Amino acid sequence: WVLGSFTPTERLNKRILDLGCGGGRHAILMAQEGFTTQATDRSAAGVEETKKRAKEAGLNIECITSQTTNLPYEDKFFDALLCYGVLCYLERRQLEITISEIHRILKPGGEAFIMTRSDGDFRIKSSYHLESTTYRIEGDSSEDYPAKGEIGMIHSFLSKEDVDALFSSFSNLKLDRSTLSVKQGVYVNDDWLILAIR
Repeated sequence: WVLGSFTPTERLNKRILDLGCGGGRHAILMAQEGFTTQATDRSAAGVEETKKRAKEAGLNIECITSQTTNLPYEDKFFDALLCYGVLCYLERRQLEITISEIHRILKPGGEAFIMTRSDGDFRIKSSYHLESTTYRIEGDSSEDYPAKGEIGMIHSFLSKEDVDALFSSFSNLKLDRSTLSVKQGVYVNDDWLILAIR
């Protein structure tokens, strides 16, 4: 992805955001690769963990708590953005606003790499449809159900048409899929890998 396309000197001048950083796994990697890295998450605990891990690694990562629907950054601020496994936990309207915010904070030509659930993911089969792309995960009665921790949670599952519509303001869109079979193929985790260029 974007990390490999820059020389070490170029990386120093590239500002990257880890949107939905959790405990900082990706932010740490990007900072170790020489990028000027910032990170944000709605969880104060996640942001504190990212700060702690960055300090332990001797890395300078600016970390703040924020909501994806109201990002506290200037327009056209970042060269690149990573949003890994975050958008799928948003209701449709929140999803639309967040994608608009991603577009707003990226520089022209800036790249966003996003991983989010597709409508081929196993969770959709045991979810209650609320509206549009928004569902509530109900799970199934199997002892082996692999997403028990997500039961009761809101999820957005996107078709290709949904992805195309949601990212229509971007100048270029590249899509790929990541599928992972669980429990001998009974459950298939199916995610979109989205490269959206402003």
